Amino acid sequence: MTKATAATISISILSGALFAIPAIGSAEDASPAVESAGGEPSPPVGTLADALAVPDPYLRADALATLLPTLGPEAVPEVREALDGILLGMGVTELELLVRMWATHDPRAAATWAFGITAPRFQSAALDASIEVWARSDPAAAAAGVVRATEDPILREFAQTVQGALTRGWFQTDRAGLERYMESLGSGIQQQRSLMAFALTLERAEGPEAVAHWAEAIPDENERYKLAAYRQVGAALAWTAPEIAEQWCDVQCEGPYGKSLRSAIVRMRLGNGDEPLGVVEWVTRAPDGPGRTHALSTAFQMWARTDRDTALSWMEERMDGDAEPAPWVPILYPAYARYLAASSPPDALKVAALVERDALREELMVRIAHRWLAMDEAAAQAWLDQSPLPPSARAKARNPKLPDYLPEPESASP
Repeated sequence: MTKATAATISISILSGALFAIPAIGSAEDASPAVESAGGEPSPPVGTLADALAVPDPYLRADALATLLPTLGPEAVPEVREALDGILLGMGVTELELLVRMWATHDPRAAATWAFGITAPRFQSAALDASIEVWARSDPAAAAAGVVRATEDPILREFAQTVQGALTRGWFQTDRAGLERYMESLGSGIQQQRSLMAFALTLERAEGPEAVAHWAEAIPDENERYKLAAYRQVGAALAWTAPEIAEQWCDVQCEGPYGKSLRSAIVRMRLGNGDEPLGVVEWVTRAPDGPGRTHALSTAFQMWARTDRDTALSWMEERMDGDAEPAPWVPILYPAYARYLAASSPPDALKVAALVERDALREELMVRIAHRWLAMDEAAAQAWLDQSPLPPSARAKARNPKLPDYLPEPESASP
């Protein structure tokens, strides 16, 4: 899988609208005039109808982007009428530009209209544009107007789009007020989404170092909030600046706010398509402790899910030879055994027998033996007869009603 492909997958999982952060800069940063595929410059347009009638999609977008900011509130009815046509025949780009213009003059009405769209791809773009503009002009009203949407427990991407747009717009108007709002949300997914959007927007505006400094400067009085901010900042840096994320984690991950921070960075980097071996080897260099244990297991399992053969070969090399394995290698025995079980139950059982945690070791061996019975009953029965498992565990492995899944390495108590 290429990094570009993986990034596309990650964006779809995490909601592309959350990360579609507008540039924050001066007019001098504007792009040069758009040309069509044939090299023709944008034709002059005088009306909205003229702009929408431009056949070339690049030139049409350029014409709309040039015209719409010049229109006043009297043009809103025409824009509103044009949006009905967009839903019937044009694309998301035109819709977003028109909604932004509408929201500039009547953000509440534009957002209300966006909530009513039934086509998901159009709704996401319309909500993203209208709520960001609304939050930029009146953050308190926007926050009150979308509160139910941000709490939606079922439509995750919908809620994430709304929360991200609210955060980005508010950021541009009242950063201190936004920080108070995020802290007031309390622990949970709403706060996590807002913190992630805040970190990504701040990184776009001021650079990755500013994001790290912001998190470090959060007062210690609200320990839970600061801990949540560290995790989201780590994930945001892993998305935009992996090397800086590593450097920041090397300083912070074993500190008072480093719980689960290294794992958050691992998940984002691998989900974003970073090269797995480099990520895994970075974690192996971390100080010993629960943070490294969880992060290393997470990294290896994510690697094995996307490139099983390479991950298992790498682990086999770590265990080969007469020399004692590196101190971190036993951390991966449970995950390694789980992935070996699909192709070689006997080898998986040998690795599972090395697991230090008694409860996890026994459960792994029982489940692997149970799966082996379905693949080669005679061989599995022979192994069970002479296995180190107690009689109750052997009976459990032979129970046909035992669910056919293997325990997660973190699932058993130490």
